[in-house]
Order: sequence, then structure tokens, then C-alpha cells
Amino acid sequence: QAANAARLKVVTADQYIVVPGSSTVSGTIQNVGASAITTADIKYEVGGNTYSQTLSGLNVASGATYNFTHNTPINVASPMMYPVKVWVELANDADHTDDTLSTFVSGLTFLPTKRVLVEEATGTWCGYCPRGAVYTEQIDTVHLDQAIVVAVHNGDPMTNAIYDAGMGSLISGYPSGLVDRKSNDVDPSNFETAYSERILDVSPADVGVSATFNSTTRQVDVAVSATFAADLTGDYRLNCILVEDDVTGTSSTYAQT
Repeated sequence: QAANAARLKVVTADQYIVVPGSSTVSGTIQNVGASAITTADIKYEVGGNTYSQTLSGLNVASGATYNFTHNTPINVASPMMYPVKVWVELANDADHTDDTLSTFVSGLTFLPTKRVLVEEATGTWCGYCPRGAVYTEQIDTVHLDQAIVVAVHNGDPMTNAIYDAGMGSLISGYPSGLVDRKSNDVDPSNFETAYSERILDVSPADVGVSATFNSTTRQVDVAVSATFAADLTGDYRLNCILVEDDVTGTSSTYAQT
């Protein structure tokens, strides 16, 4: 083990900012050397300019981490994407391969409407799941038009196999849920807390949806549109969920345990 070695473990920034505005760079450094870190420089580069902050008076033991917030925010002046490179500099650092991470910030021309998706894993066989139903009903009622609530069934006649399999890999039990796919394996009693955190996120686009139903063919045609507030590159997808309410059946497995 080298005496001096720092690793930039995590870097974050407020990714979507209505212009003109600013974005704060934060992150975590880890001491992967044998000697304690007492001082280090955190630098980031954006738009050809480099901004540096010296962290002094530290005592980061070997293997320990330190969270930082850079004292110079990113100036987001235009509706464009700003690639950001962040790195840590430590005197006599023996390994520079883990010093640097990258992220991006996008300037927005307007503030899109934010909604929160709450997906609850449930099943009629689960005696604890009425508790989940109560909390999701609360979210749906209190945050009308701002929360999108979906009950994803498991092991009963209302199960959608593909959706159920996708949920099953992200939770540890029933009932539990996902909030915006950022807060995972959330107990229903914590849905409100997770909602309060996620509603503060900024969405890069407004999404519109309309649907028509042909009662003869029983075909639903769904039209989805997205109005983007920023220039974006990457893999962005539109996902559509059809939710059916008040489903009943005559077999015993429709009845809620």
C-alpha cells in the first residue's frame, strides 16, 4: 500500500438549472493510502476554466472518506449542456487512475412540471399488503396530479409477469416500493418522506399524454409527447404504464389476505 493515495469516489452536481443560475459541485474522496490525508485540492474544469479549492486541516484516516462541497459554484448562463470534470490532487499521490470523475449540468429554458412515480409491490396473498394500500392511497389523495401511483402485483391473478420480475429484483419484501426509481426498497410508511425528497428534483422535460379507446377492438392508442427544456445527449426513454383500477374476479386468489 502506497503511503499517499487519494481516490475521488463520488461526484454530484445539480444537473438541471433554469438559466441564469448556478450548480454546486459536491463529492466524496477516499483515502486509499497508508498515511492520513491532512490536505488536498479539489478541482473542476468546465468551459475551459479550472476552479480550485484547498481542503486543509483534515484528518482522513486510511480507508476513511471525506465529503466536500466546492466553494465555487458552476455558472450556468446559457441553455446548453456543460460537461464537468472533477478531480482530487494529493501531494505524492502514487496512483492517478482514480483521481477523476465526470458529470454534466444542463441549463434549462424553463422549469418543467415535476411529478413523482410511486410503484408499490403488492399481492393478494400478502397479509401485510393492505398497509401498503393505505399509504399509497394517502399519497394519491394528498398529492393529486403530482404523484403517479402504481400497484405492481405479485403471485395473484393481477400479476404482470414482466413488470413483477423487474420490481422483484429491486425490493426485499412485500409491501415495499420504488419512488422515481431513485429511492428503492422503500417501506410504504416512508413513501411520504421519499416523495418529499423526489418532488424537489428537476425534470429536463415536460411530458404530455393522451389516449383513445376503441370499445369494439378494445385497442388503446396512446400519444406521448416530450417538450425538452435543455439540450441533452445520452439514452433517454419514454415509458408508458397502463393502470387498471377496481379489478375483480371470482376465484379465491382475487380476495385480499
